[in-house]
Amino acid sequence: MIAAGTAVLAFAFSASHIIREAYWLTPSQFEQQLNQIPGSQGVSQWWPAWVREPLQTMSSPVEAGDRKVAVDLWAPERRIFHIGEGQSTTARVRTFFYPHWAATAEGQELAVSHDKDGAIIISLPGKQVTVTMEFREPARVRYSTALTIVAWILIGLLLVTRRHLFRLSPPIRQTTLKLGK
Repeated sequence: MIAAGTAVLAFAFSASHIIREAYWLTPSQFEQQLNQIPGSQGVSQWWPAWVREPLQTMSSPVEAGDRKVAVDLWAPERRIFHIGEGQSTTARVRTFFYPHWAATAEGQELAVSHDKDGAIIISLPGKQVTVTMEFREPARVRYSTALTIVAWILIGLLLVTRRHLFRLSPPIRQTTLKLGK
């Protein structure tokens, strides 16, 4: 009864708050909304406490002052771009800062920090460089993934062997004990 009641409550909540109050879009309105998402500001309630509005708009993926910038690759966890010679010592990247982003140029690590509005700032050498920016997950992510896989395999083996053992065990016979005087 408790499980059924919980399921009914979850369904009632979904029907009343999600489905009934939904803002329905036509297919053309939906396509228009999808085209506006890339580069949008996102939800301010999810930003870290150090991010301050208003957010600076960027006309290109990477800005480096008077230096020329050419983007070679712009993937979710890897970005490669060329920065020409010039005066500016920092590049502003249109990517929200997270501590696991790392930048290298010619095999050397570059300092990565954040601007007041959350964009990544990379310290640049004065010469022309090719910057490779990568998101590097810590080793604990790989360890926890491997541990999870091993745990699922063990759970699967446990289920298979239990079923196998129950199938092979002889039926339990009922015996009566005679209590004597």
